[in-house]
Amino acid sequence: MMVMKSPSLCSSQPQNIVLTSLSPPGDIKIVDFGLARRLGSAGELREILGTPEYVAPEVLNYEPITTATDLWSVGVIAYMLVTGESPFAGDDKQETYLNVSQVNVDYSREAFSRVSELAVDFIRKLLVKAPE
Repeated sequence: MMVMKSPSLCSSQPQNIVLTSLSPPGDIKIVDFGLARRLGSAGELREILGTPEYVAPEVLNYEPITTATDLWSVGVIAYMLVTGESPFAGDDKQETYLNVSQVNVDYSREAFSRVSELAVDFIRKLLVKAPE
């Protein structure tokens, strides 16, 4: 059986990511395990939990959750780190959920003017509707 902590389920946000030491730079740790789930061969895991801006489309669609679901949250955080904005934030939860479910992401030159193509490609590969 594999233990999986899913950032998309656990509302993993930048404030839940810490360094174990500043100098020299330590390990990166995710510190919020409040909604962690165990994955195994006992069946599929389906839950609708998480912070609207970070939740993956498969969670919203009540589809099976896998370790690939975690990569969505990594993509959201990477987007926020390079642009300073949330890729899916709407005026309310419903609009945010709609943006997530439609993978409504702004990859315009304006939003990514100071970001390398490699970084943009990394984010594009993480923010995909079909994680497999």
